[in-house]
Amino acid sequence: PLAGFNRLVVLSKINIDYRNITLVGIGMKSNCFGNIQHLCLVILVGVGFAISAKSYGAAYTFTDLGTLGGSNSYVAAINSSGHIVGYSFTDGDFALHATLWKGTKKTDLDPLGKSTSMATDINNNGQVVGSSPSATYGQSVTLWHGSLKTDLGGVLTSIGGINNKGQVVGAYGELGVATLWDGTERFNLGTLGGSGSFAGDINDSGQVTGFSYTTANEVHATLWNGIASPPTDLGTLGGKYSYANAINSLGQVVGVSSVNDYYPQHATLWNGTKPTDLGSLGGDSSKAYDINNIGQVVGTSQTVDGVYHATLWSGADTVDLNTVLDSTTVGDWVLNSAISINNNGWIVGQASNNPLGIQSHAFLLIPKAVPVPAAFWLFCSAMLSLFGVNRYQKLEGVHNY
Repeated sequence: PLAGFNRLVVLSKINIDYRNITLVGIGMKSNCFGNIQHLCLVILVGVGFAISAKSYGAAYTFTDLGTLGGSNSYVAAINSSGHIVGYSFTDGDFALHATLWKGTKKTDLDPLGKSTSMATDINNNGQVVGSSPSATYGQSVTLWHGSLKTDLGGVLTSIGGINNKGQVVGAYGELGVATLWDGTERFNLGTLGGSGSFAGDINDSGQVTGFSYTTANEVHATLWNGIASPPTDLGTLGGKYSYANAINSLGQVVGVSSVNDYYPQHATLWNGTKPTDLGSLGGDSSKAYDINNIGQVVGTSQTVDGVYHATLWSGADTVDLNTVLDSTTVGDWVLNSAISINNNGWIVGQASNNPLGIQSHAFLLIPKAVPVPAAFWLFCSAMLSLFGVNRYQKLEGVHNY
């Protein structure tokens, strides 16, 4: 209820993101809205909010996450607390080690390791999953939690994600078949009839996504609804290839799919088994790497010049993240890909800096608060105008009577 309004103004929807604010009313039940003058004022308020938000171009601050002393670093995931995991070269580029970032503070998760270790995901409890050298042979599934390092056992082909229940997915065995680890117990998730499969991500409901070879020896994006259900072929955008990278709590899946045969390949969103082409920044190719529970998707896309840029798909918008950065923090960095996004809209990915000779560093983007004073004062002015017009009409009505 607002001063000057005889009844409640009901808003059915308020859409707010870094580029747009939209208000949709389902019932404006007040004597103040009895004529076109009031309607125009309301539209003015909405336009004022939209202009204030859209004029704010620098939507994110940029942070170079650095390395463990080597030339390059690579990011894999970010959790709800803003903790980030990936891997980095150590001094002299002699080894690649699993890395945890908390802000710009870096922790080597495998400081005694003399060879390669990687962190591929982190859940909201701070559990980190990845791979490290096995005590016997090859790489083993590894779980880090604080200072505790646990070998989940077995020689793996590749490792994927971890959910908040501590369930881990990846691929296991010589041929590489999608596998779920629940503690130290392993479950074979099977294939779409082909020789191999890979599980890349798992949500808290136990839904797993990745890819599998079909009986036609094609690679298709795949969904497993738990360990007891057969895999589901998510299909393609019309071609012969698709690959799923992530799944959110709503069961929405993102990845990549070919449009014709094997190329071009476009970022794809699956709701159920229905694929949606997310498009690109004007080039032929794009890929989606992650989706948060709000439905925001991040990945990479070719521009019209054929260069890959970090990309955000938010609602109907396809955004080159290089165009919405605070220039005082980004300098000569170019964002090449966006790898993960949390529910707060924090984004991590890979960036290069040619003047500094940096090929690839992990980065963090944090959304800046949308400045609202101008919109707020416009709103207040419009409300006062509404009140004034309403009071004037009432007084005029009294005099006319």
